[in-house]
Amino acid sequence: MTSFKEQLDAAYQKKVVDRMNRAVRTAGLSIFREVVMATPVDTGRARANWNIDLNLVDVQLVNPEAGVHNAKDKKGDYTFDGTNEALAAVARYKMSDVIYISNNLPYINRLNQGTSTQAPANFVETGVAIGLQQTKEIMGNE
Repeated sequence: MTSFKEQLDAAYQKKVVDRMNRAVRTAGLSIFREVVMATPVDTGRARANWNIDLNLVDVQLVNPEAGVHNAKDKKGDYTFDGTNEALAAVARYKMSDVIYISNNLPYINRLNQGTSTQAPANFVETGVAIGLQQTKEIMGNE
């Protein structure tokens, strides 16, 4: 026979912990995808250098010409949407973890300040806001 405490722990796990984990995973994935796809593309290097990881900032720099993240578009430029990387990272998330989204290119801040005509200033902040809104909508429907 299951004790009241065991029933309460199981209900807490299902209603609180599992739901919180789903919400954070959804937010991490949505934010990452929005920020990556909002990044202006000239050669694809800025987009290809978005990283997502748990509990540490991924400081790697990716050269798309070296064969990493190197899907080419119709013009022959390198593109990257980060879906596989993001799915792998957020799938491991637990409530005690921190999701870090980073881009270590020296010019990513200038791009975010609006130096490209392909993306408005603050595309990173806008991507975060859109990702959070998507998460609220998804989690509100559960």
